[in-house]
Amino acid sequence: VMLSLGGADLHKSGELIEPYTSKLADKIAPSFRVNSHWTPFSTTTCAIVVNTEEVPADELPKSWADLTDAKWKGKIGSTRADQSGNAFQALATVLSTTPDEEAAWKVYGGLLANFIFMESAGEVARTVNDGEVPVGITLEDNALDYLNGGGPITIVYAAEGTSIVPDGMALVKNAPHPEEGKALIDWMLGDEAQRYIVEGVGRRSVLEASPAAPKGGRPTSEIKQVVYDFDRIGAKSGEWIERWKKLRAEVQD
Repeated sequence: VMLSLGGADLHKSGELIEPYTSKLADKIAPSFRVNSHWTPFSTTTCAIVVNTEEVPADELPKSWADLTDAKWKGKIGSTRADQSGNAFQALATVLSTTPDEEAAWKVYGGLLANFIFMESAGEVARTVNDGEVPVGITLEDNALDYLNGGGPITIVYAAEGTSIVPDGMALVKNAPHPEEGKALIDWMLGDEAQRYIVEGVGRRSVLEASPAAPKGGRPTSEIKQVVYDFDRIGAKSGEWIERWKKLRAEVQD
C-alpha cells in the first residue's frame, strides 16, 4: 500500500495503482472523493504561521496579498515548490483563489520575492516559533505542534481562501498481498484511526461525520476554502513548476 502520499501525485499515478473502493468509502466527505483509484487518508491544510512576539497584532497579515508587501522581504519562510509537496500545495492554492490565473501569478510572484527557503514544512514552523523568521507558509499540523506546545505563534487562514486537501493511500498494482492492503485501507478509514489523525497527528479527518478540527485549529466551517481541482492542478503541475523556477530567478536576488 502507498500510504499518506500527496493527492496530486497519486492523481497522476494511475498506472501504478490497483483501483479499490473501500467498504467504508461512503463515510468519506463528498469533497474529498476526488478519484476512484485512490482513497483519502487525512488532509493537509495550507496555513500561514506568524510569530506573535515578532509581529504586532495590528500588523498581523490576513491574506496572501498582505504578504506581498516589500516589508516582508527575506522574512517569510517557505519550502521550494519544485522540491516540496507542501510548497506546491501553497502555489496551487494561490493560483486557485481566482479564475484569473495571471492575476494570481502576480500575487504569488510578490510572495515568492519575499521568501527565504528552508528544507521542510517542519523547519518552517520551527524557525517561526523560534523567532528566526517572523512568518512562514507551512502545513497546519506542523504549526499546531508549536502552538499547542505554548509557542508564541498564531495560525492565519488566508482571507482569499486556503486549501484543505486530501492526501491518500492506494493499492500498488500487482503487489503480493492485495487483501492485506485492502484491510489496511479499510482500517485507516475507521473511527479509531481517523480520531488519531485528528487528536494525535493534528490533521483533519476525511470522514463526513468527523467535522472536529484538531486542537488549536479553526473549525473547518469557519475557513474559506479554494476549489482545489485535482484534474486541473495535475494537468498544469509541470507547466507551473517550470514557471515557478523562472519566476524565482527573476524575483529572488
